[in-house]
Amino acid sequence: NFSVEGLVVNKSLTQKLVSKTATYTAADESVILVDSTSGVVTINLPTAASIAGRIYTIKKIDSSVNKVTIDPSGSETMDGETTLELIGQYGVIKLISGGTNWAVLEYDSGWASWVPTYTARDSMTFTSVTTVHAHYKRVRNQAHIQIESYGTLGGTASFDIYATIPSLITPTEATYTGGGVVGDGNGVNHISGVL
Repeated sequence: NFSVEGLVVNKSLTQKLVSKTATYTAADESVILVDSTSGVVTINLPTAASIAGRIYTIKKIDSSVNKVTIDPSGSETMDGETTLELIGQYGVIKLISGGTNWAVLEYDSGWASWVPTYTARDSMTFTSVTTVHAHYKRVRNQAHIQIESYGTLGGTASFDIYATIPSLITPTEATYTGGGVVGDGNGVNHISGVL
């Protein structure tokens, strides 16, 4: 380790880069590219106390449904979180050791997709529902979910539709509540919007 006060660099810098496909403990590299195509991957962080100021950038590069979990050492946390996940392709996290815990400088879990199933409740029925897209991402300990669907509906104009959500998220069912019924002039109603 060394420090230089007032260092000016007029050329590009090269950072040490590693690529991983299985569970790994971060070392002296700056960037870790993770391909989790073959299964869930955990990136373990070294103890923050021994490397104050160390910065890691960890990125999920594959499009599989397998997540990448970032796990600090022992009881250490990342902005108070015991683990964080990258769930979609190009999800990225950048962290710096504060000497006792990790501070998150950048975090985007990436958007992942899934195929929901739908259940009509109350007095509403439907003969079919087609999913245009269904995506989700983690934002710290919360999940943001987007579902756009359309289908043929019957029953009252006030209704609830329940859509299953990815198994990686708790709870496993979300409510798509009324107000999304739009008549198309042909006696067919559609649902569309964001959960």
